[in-house]
Amino acid sequence: MIRPKLKQKWLSPEDRFRKVFAEISSSRFLDYFILCCIVANTVCLSLMYRGMSQTFISNLAILSNVFTVVYNMEAVIKLLGMGIHYFDDSWNNFDFFVVVVSDIGIILSMGFPHINFSNMIVILRALRLMRIFKLIKGFEHIKLIINTVRIIMQPILSIVVIFILTNYVFGIIGMRLFSNLMYQEYYNELNNFRDFFSA
Repeated sequence: MIRPKLKQKWLSPEDRFRKVFAEISSSRFLDYFILCCIVANTVCLSLMYRGMSQTFISNLAILSNVFTVVYNMEAVIKLLGMGIHYFDDSWNNFDFFVVVVSDIGIILSMGFPHINFSNMIVILRALRLMRIFKLIKGFEHIKLIINTVRIIMQPILSIVVIFILTNYVFGIIGMRLFSNLMYQEYYNELNNFRDFFSA
């Protein structure tokens, strides 16, 4: 389990208030509790289907708001315990972004009922699924795989760019040389050089 590394110089012995929240934010109990909430929240989101009753929709909305409150409390506890150093960890930045997105969705749906934000709210609710990626930070092997993929993506992207440029160049050459040919058995509406996409 990955836990935030709290350096002692951040918290002076006199600062008992922040020490309490620092101990809570670095505890295994909080990590496991949040992981359980993420799994339960993902299950709730997967229960949505077309033709849901209004009661079922209301219950899912209540559960979603409860989970959002839990994530907000987690962010507040870690901010109080770690201070500005909370944002030194990329995973904490990711968590904070997801919390902010969830809060925006709740504000739009509850604070402005007379305005139709349906499309935007659907997008924001879909972004809540990103919470499942918080599970990655609890498993070292998955983190190793993700970091490995991230490292090899740069050379792979370079190869992809070269491949695209090569196809582009030969496509242009094919259009210049063969665009005016008459259709034949193997040179037809599907296979030709008369436009860039066909080439």
